[in-house]
Amino acid sequence: MNIFENNVVLRSVKFLVWDVLLDVVRAPVWWYTGGVALAYRGLRDVWLEMEKRMSLKVWMKHLFTPMYGMRDWQSRIISFFVRLVMLVWKLFVVVLFTFLLAALLVGWLLLPVAIVYGFLLHGGVFLGDVLELIPFL
Repeated sequence: MNIFENNVVLRSVKFLVWDVLLDVVRAPVWWYTGGVALAYRGLRDVWLEMEKRMSLKVWMKHLFTPMYGMRDWQSRIISFFVRLVMLVWKLFVVVLFTFLLAALLVGWLLLPVAIVYGFLLHGGVFLGDVLELIPFL
């Protein structure tokens, strides 16, 4: 039996060094690799659900189909314009939602940069001189 296996202090130091400190180092790597992929898949699933709820394909497919089975020319014209207005509105909502999801993804990418910037900006005595070294801040 190894004397170091049951030593609580050494096991605690090992936990702090290997698990906590290496997690701090590995977190940005995960954030920009696996984390971005995870965020993208989640946002993609939300977008696909939104597209399914808006049923754009169904509205486009039935754009020229008369509503309520009325086949006279007045009903066809009214049906076309009603469906066209609805299709334009739904497309507008989907495009707006797409921009919102893209902004969320960009926010995901910029969040660590903003956190580091906040630490540098409000770091006080210890990090105050670092801002003078970085010309664009």
